[in-house]
Amino acid sequence: FAVTFAVQWRSERELRAKAAAAAEVARQKEQLAAEAEAREREARERAERNEKAAIDAAERAREALVRQMVQRGNLAWVSGDLGVARDSYWEAYLDGADKAAAVWALRQYYLDSGDSGSVQLFHQAFGPTALSPDGRLAATCDAPHGVSLRATDTGAAIHWVRTPDAVVAVSVSNDGRFAACGDGWAGVWSKASHAPLVEVQWAGDFEPSWIREIDGGAALLLAGENTIALFDAAEGKLRARGVLHGPRLGEPLLTGDGARLYVPTRAGVEVAPLYGDEALRSSVWRPGAARALAPLDEDRVAALLDDAVVAGPLDAQSADAWTTLVQLSSRYDLLRANDAGSQLVVASRAGRVAAFDQGRELFAWQASSEGLLDIHLEKEAPAVVTLAADGALTRWVAPEHAQERRTIFHRPVARWALSEKAAAVLMATRQGEVFAYAPEIQPAPIAIDLPGLWRAFGAQGADDISLAIDEAGDTALIASGGRVWQRELDRERTRPLRARSARGLPTAAVALAFDGRVGALYQRSEARDRQVIAFVPLEPPNASRTPALPRSAWRPTPFVGSTIREIRFLPHTYTLVVTRSNGAIIILDPPLNASEESLRDRTSPWMELESPAYRIACSRDAEWLAAACDDGFVRVLDVLNVREMGRFAVRGRVDALSFDPRGDVLLVRSDDGDIELRDMQTLERLLTWEFSAGGGSALAAWIGAGDLALTESRGVELIEFDTIDERIRRGESFALARECLRRADEGDLEGAWHSAALLRIVDTDAGAEAQRAVLDRALRRRGRHIPDEWLDSTE
Repeated sequence: FAVTFAVQWRSERELRAKAAAAAEVARQKEQLAAEAEAREREARERAERNEKAAIDAAERAREALVRQMVQRGNLAWVSGDLGVARDSYWEAYLDGADKAAAVWALRQYYLDSGDSGSVQLFHQAFGPTALSPDGRLAATCDAPHGVSLRATDTGAAIHWVRTPDAVVAVSVSNDGRFAACGDGWAGVWSKASHAPLVEVQWAGDFEPSWIREIDGGAALLLAGENTIALFDAAEGKLRARGVLHGPRLGEPLLTGDGARLYVPTRAGVEVAPLYGDEALRSSVWRPGAARALAPLDEDRVAALLDDAVVAGPLDAQSADAWTTLVQLSSRYDLLRANDAGSQLVVASRAGRVAAFDQGRELFAWQASSEGLLDIHLEKEAPAVVTLAADGALTRWVAPEHAQERRTIFHRPVARWALSEKAAAVLMATRQGEVFAYAPEIQPAPIAIDLPGLWRAFGAQGADDISLAIDEAGDTALIASGGRVWQRELDRERTRPLRARSARGLPTAAVALAFDGRVGALYQRSEARDRQVIAFVPLEPPNASRTPALPRSAWRPTPFVGSTIREIRFLPHTYTLVVTRSNGAIIILDPPLNASEESLRDRTSPWMELESPAYRIACSRDAEWLAAACDDGFVRVLDVLNVREMGRFAVRGRVDALSFDPRGDVLLVRSDDGDIELRDMQTLERLLTWEFSAGGGSALAAWIGAGDLALTESRGVELIEFDTIDERIRRGESFALARECLRRADEGDLEGAWHSAALLRIVDTDAGAEAQRAVLDRALRRRGRHIPDEWLDSTE
């Protein structure tokens, strides 16, 4: 038995040892697998972190590049080069890394530049370009041996004809007939035919650089540097030829009756008859180099000199008959004038443009750094059209004539309140007069008259007035001289507010909830030792609007100690934000329990700032609260998480704070009138606008769907960004065409093709034309491989 037991015990021990060894091996394998899995997971997480870091770094690099593009545009803007500024802003916009900065740069550009829209007229120039007299048509040479007729409002091709050879001069009439000439040939075409209506040929060394069809198509008039020639259209023969006294500096001018030709030359203004024995024999009509001519009326003409624009009668025989219209500080090459000569536009071939009205310079700018081919002055509106050498056709208007800016109140304003949705504005002048601008009720400002005796003896000017208006722009509260008045803007009567409040305390400030059903009154003694805030139910004509709150909700809440600075309701709530001079911010709701202890507890701080806030603003979703503080910083507070999100320094005292409708941009206006826009994601400055504060306070705020109201020297101005945003949307095709052209010029044909493909999505015809231009460039490069899809896309 003992032997058997020993053997069994030994076997059992060996089995247990083997099992323990196997378990240890399994444990070690499991540990190794876990360690391998952990290493793999760590490597995967590290790779994901590195990938995310690389993506974030690339995104930050793109954002930095976009801001660099915007900065480049800003520098061009400061120097007056609007063409470079526009292209830089659009380049930043199309990159898409930082849309906010690019969008606001474009908004500022289109608001302040006078640029009312551009089209890319052509992608390649193989010859000259000309505008019709009314500016509606253009003749372009965007092929080596051809002329295109285009509409200037869209840039679309209307017609194309093949020419015998390269074109050196072209002109187009208002009806779409266009003339072109080259080495030894000239012709006239219409937009209805590909065959020339008129053909002229000559032999010799005559090299024209200007052509016009005259006499209703009976003759062709051509001019070179020193020679002018007249051809019979029917027979194709030379009628007359003349030699100028000096080299021609600008385009010749035909008189209204078509009997004489005036030519600006280095010798002066030369005149030559077109008919008779003296045909094309010129004489110097006005000595002194002239660079351009423009008709003023049937009897007068304007001439562009090196330092002035002068005007004289067509029959003048001496320089004494000429009068100076404008003195110039720079040399220009092109001149356009309206019929009366009251408006003039001059331009240099280098791209500088200046507009004048009654001899006064309206504005001057660098329209293009690529140079100008032509300009046009619209007679129906004070607008200038410029055609740049790179094909950009732009319409410019003086900023004061821009349709997106309009003055809604023509007096300086010291106080105001704005409804966020209805674009209604409540305004108080320095004299204490109150007006309301509510376009849905009345197009003109509405005068809000207080009762006669109170108007005469109660209010002491704007410093004694507080204003509030509801979100819909229906109801207004006015505190004046310690009393409070209520006004439904669609009614004529202003009523005193009858509400329970602290007796004997005058009202210093008012606030109104979003729906106009609840108001708040800040009442204080003259010594400010007694302060209360009272919620009050309003008494609209429809009593059913009064909120169903207990009577205790209207009991005043007393405050002890620091002075209350500002009160404002959070959007879409009856919650009141109160700022105090000790840096405390208090959140106050109508009291549902009116015990003395509960009223005292309600004045405890919601947040305490390092420096007291004197002005606050809330985003429309009540997510952010901005506070301008005494220490020169604007603090942005996260309302939901009760924390400070960030801060930034401002110059001077802040007169206005306002969030845009989406809450992603904060507007800050200082007392000197300048406006800053800050990105809410980073609090970085998007742009700075320079405005005049005018004779009142420097106020500004977003209203409606995104319009901007601000005080200016003329009063209260409304900027309608919907118009500008629509212009930006329309301009995207132009920007893509410019990007395609830029990349092609840089040799990046693949990038140019990509931009052209994007353009084709936005504008099918313009995109197809851009793709053909890129393909044409590629085919002209020896040894260039052409992808099959390029050929397929342009068939």
